Amino acid sequence: MKKLIDFYYNLKAFKNNLKWMIPAAWNFRCWDYQYNIDLFSKSLEVTGNTMIKYGNCVNSKKHGRRAIYAAHKLRTAYDHYNDKSISYLFKINPLIRQNNTLKQTYKHSEKYFDKLYEIASKRVKEIEKNRQKEAWTYIHKHLPFFWD
Repeated sequence: MKKLIDFYYNLKAFKNNLKWMIPAAWNFRCWDYQYNIDLFSKSLEVTGNTMIKYGNCVNSKKHGRRAIYAAHKLRTAYDHYNDKSISYLFKINPLIRQNNTLKQTYKHSEKYFDKLYEIASKRVKEIEKNRQKEAWTYIHKHLPFFWD
């Protein structure tokens, strides 16, 4: 009888997991870390939503919100396609954005513009590194509360 009950709950969980696992498995590439990050953040998000909806401990809603927030932090830390930090630096200093056109106009200032672009790219890398470190620190701090 216990095996039958276990089979029922496993089948029910399998059906619920298929909704988000099939698209994740379809897009998954084992050689690219971005897919692993996406899969882990999606797993955290689903865990958080499940804890909020079906949690049976006192702080399950709070821990569920923390899991969702951790997934969001992880996604934004590794999202290179929608990165706002480089565009922010371009807004601050428009000379970086116009690097190629200004090089052609002012040949004597080519080294200056290259150095300016190098400084901006270092800042962007530092911002990205800090975001990633902050996301993983948050996850390691709250991870024991996400699972029973």
